[in-house]
Amino acid sequence: MTQKVIRPGLLGNPEQQVEKSREFLNQHGVVRPIPDMPEFTPQTISEELLLATYLCDNDNGEAWLRTLKAWWRFINAPKGFVKAEWEGYTVEDDEIRQIPGYKHRCGIRWVAYDPLANLGFSPRACWDKPDRHGHLAGIEVLMAMGLSQKYVKSWDDHTPSPNMAGLQVREEQNPEAGTPFACRADERKVLKLSVVKAAITSPNFANPTVREL
Repeated sequence: MTQKVIRPGLLGNPEQQVEKSREFLNQHGVVRPIPDMPEFTPQTISEELLLATYLCDNDNGEAWLRTLKAWWRFINAPKGFVKAEWEGYTVEDDEIRQIPGYKHRCGIRWVAYDPLANLGFSPRACWDKPDRHGHLAGIEVLMAMGLSQKYVKSWDDHTPSPNMAGLQVREEQNPEAGTPFACRADERKVLKLSVVKAAITSPNFANPTVREL
């Protein structure tokens, strides 16, 4: 198996993240102060600071779902790429959910994002051992993609694509059918958001985590 590596600085420097976060907030008419960058000591070789930006409740109260859709819309595919969504699935609002223990908190905060966490594990293995695997990233994967095209461009034979194992996609006959994932496909000209079955294990995918600071 080819060893997977993470090149440092995939999420961009803090100033770049702040700029992109302000752009995201402006698109939604949100005016909020950006918190100062905290002192940060990585706990793994691949952890980086991520400015996590979550929308608050609107009239329907589904802030996490609103945030999910907003970040996917915000992501710009790298030059020469196109975006594609949910190939082979029709994902309605009631078919995607947060895993137990994955809690949405509106607002803006710095977190530690580990893009290499749980490399080669299936989403199911991560769900079955939450204490070992920490807080699985869901929407935060899209935030990382939206804040840094360098992250998206890094996905190749040496750097894994991310599962969004903090979320589940349901099917009528299988309430835990799979999890969303992001990848580059079709000779790497498509930035795709799709769904992987929960039991599938691949050395080409990680299940990133988020650590509160």
